[in-house]
Amino acid sequence: MAFPSIRLLWALLGVPVVGWAQTENTHVRHSQSPRQYVLLSDSLGALHHVKAQRGGRQFEGILASDAGQGTPATITIPKVSVEILNLLVSAPRVRQLLAPWEGNDASYFLSGDTLLITMALLPTLTGRVTWQPVQPDTIPSGSLRSLADAVREGGKRIAAYRKAGNPGVHDLLCRDDLVPLVWRQGQYWAPSSYVLTEYFQVRHRSTQTFPATDLATVNILGRLFPKEVLLQQKRRQSGNAHAQLEGFPAGNVIQRHAGGRYEFWSNPSVTLSHPDVLHYGSGDFQYRPGVGVVSSTYKFYFQRMLDHSTQSAWDEFFDVMSIDGSVVKLK
Repeated sequence: MAFPSIRLLWALLGVPVVGWAQTENTHVRHSQSPRQYVLLSDSLGALHHVKAQRGGRQFEGILASDAGQGTPATITIPKVSVEILNLLVSAPRVRQLLAPWEGNDASYFLSGDTLLITMALLPTLTGRVTWQPVQPDTIPSGSLRSLADAVREGGKRIAAYRKAGNPGVHDLLCRDDLVPLVWRQGQYWAPSSYVLTEYFQVRHRSTQTFPATDLATVNILGRLFPKEVLLQQKRRQSGNAHAQLEGFPAGNVIQRHAGGRYEFWSNPSVTLSHPDVLHYGSGDFQYRPGVGVVSSTYKFYFQRMLDHSTQSAWDEFFDVMSIDGSVVKLK
């Protein structure tokens, strides 16, 4: 479900409809739009490569059965790895790419703002992120985009989102048809995994206001609004001891700050019974200043591959293993 104003802006701005990258993970396929490739580099901004891992443990749970009665069992969660590519582009560079032919889009990037384009490479449940060598001349005509074009479109999407009034949906902020190309070992490589691309606007604004719908802004100077505190307030005000926060609209809200990272949570304003990945995006995420998104739960990606007995075990953040090749462990 989307707001009509968003679809209108897509048409007016010429932004392509969110599509599906033809990958091995067909269980989350959203559309059949052909994939587009972009050669990533640090020529327009800082580029960071994060590797993270989750799983490799056991827990006691209930296995579902066709009869509707679960069976107690020891469930093993296999190790699963993800990789995240973050491109951070300063406001002056974004304005330069948008002006003057993009109308007033450049005005939405103020001094100190940063455009963050984050690309999460997500494997199958038991797999790892894999890369394959690619010859650029084998890519279909019109499918290879310059980095400047990719950054310009990111700026246009953020501007369109602002013009639409910061709606609490991810339609303009997520896509899964963009595939990164990287140069290493003397040749180009592309991931064969599913790629979830998200657009954020990093801002440093001291505020006490609750971001009710803004899913684009990452503001580390915002006030903390922990889920558990809001949940207690909701239960107390409603008189319902079992009330939950589902259906409670929330933009990118800071849950906590620790270990050099900021943890954000959100709830889109439109709830779907069977959401696709692009409706919810990566879900809760962890942001590290100067690096970008370093971890997430990717709950709405992995839940498509899980039965209810194991979903709760996957509703956890990935452990960061390395950033730009340097081994780290964020606590």
